[in-house]
Amino acid sequence: MQKAPAPKPVTARWLMNAAQFYLARYAASEAGLTAVLRRKAAKRAGAPPDAEALALIAETVAALRGAGLIDDTAFAAARTRTLQRKGLSAAGARQRLAAKGVNREIADAAIAEAAFDETAQVLAAARRLRIAAFSDPAAELSDRDKARLARRGFGPGAIRAALKATREGDVS
Repeated sequence: MQKAPAPKPVTARWLMNAAQFYLARYAASEAGLTAVLRRKAAKRAGAPPDAEALALIAETVAALRGAGLIDDTAFAAARTRTLQRKGLSAAGARQRLAAKGVNREIADAAIAEAAFDETAQVLAAARRLRIAAFSDPAAELSDRDKARLARRGFGPGAIRAALKATREGDVS
């Protein structure tokens, strides 16, 4: 039977290397990187990080923020543009940013800068989800399709307005 590997120490150098490697591959918010470093430290030490490791993680994140490698404002702006292209509503984008650990004020500013147009967002989501009612005037919008759009953060009013605009030919 093979023995479990001995726990290794969590050092400032190891944390900085792990953080830089992670940031080279993924965009991350400050809270997201902190969570990743906590998981990595727990795995390396074989136990949840102690107070010393948590302090080293905080120092590493602060150093990366000071160097400009972590910027929640830039992360939120880029992520908001991506979510907008995917056809998410402003509320859905706000919820996704909150899940990534972005501060509410920063998320609200990024969403305001992106200038979400709910009708255009519903249409983008309908195209992405291949909802026939938005491309075929004879097709009806099913409850299932309404639920699919609602899960993306759209209210009934926005869905009706987009459907009406499509039927009237205001939007293609």
